[in-house]
Order: sequence, then C-alpha cells, then structure tokens
Amino acid sequence: MSTVSSRLVRAAASIAATAVVALTVWYVVQIGVVTLGASPVTANVASSGAAIALALSLSDIYLPIGGGPRTDVLRERPPLQNALDALSAAVLAGVAGYALGWSGFTDWVGIALAAVVGYGSFVVRHREEYVVRRPE
Repeated sequence: MSTVSSRLVRAAASIAATAVVALTVWYVVQIGVVTLGASPVTANVASSGAAIALALSLSDIYLPIGGGPRTDVLRERPPLQNALDALSAAVLAGVAGYALGWSGFTDWVGIALAAVVGYGSFVVRHREEYVVRRPE
C-alpha cells in the first residue's frame, strides 16, 4: 500500500472513530440529562454542545483536518491524557449547554455557545500550541 493510500485510510479511520465517539457522547449525555429530569430540548442543547466540543478537541489532536504543525505536540502526549483533556472540554460544554437550554436558549445559538465554551476551554489550556511561532 502506498504512503498516500495508507495516510488516507488512517485519516478515514480517524474521522470514523471520532464520529462514533461524538455520537456516543451525544447519546449518553442526552439520555443522562433526560433521566435527571430535564426536558428533551434542554438535553439536546447539552448533548449537542458536548459532542461538538469533543469532536473539535479530538480533531485538533488526532485528525489531519484539525490542528496542524503547531498542534502536533498534542499527538505526542499519552492517549489517556488526551482523552481526559477532550472529555473535560465535553463536560464543560455539556454543563454550559444544560444551563443555556434551561435558560431558554434551545436553538442553534445555545448549542453553538455551549460548544464554544467547551472547545474554547481546550484551546485556552493549550494556547501555547496555537500561537503562531516565527522562525528564529
């Protein structure tokens, strides 16, 4: 298998895995929040925000479409540390989404704000990797 083909296969597998993980998180959060007594609409804002923040964080770490040369250092960290970091972004987005949904932001605005809170926390924690570096 050529280098280009193997890279494409790895990229496709990474995208598929990220989608499966994000959908699983969406489903678990949706069911969990509804079980706790929230409305399905509020749960949708929380679960969608969590899934989006998780997918964006994972894409910056692992996917060729996210991040770039500056964030390659994230790939070199232990997988458990990366998983916990991405999960913390999802948790923050889920909590923000729950609060926004409960406050009446039950449309795309609430979902987008929740995702920004979660993914933004990931970017802030790794701001050194996102800073443009000039050659010395």
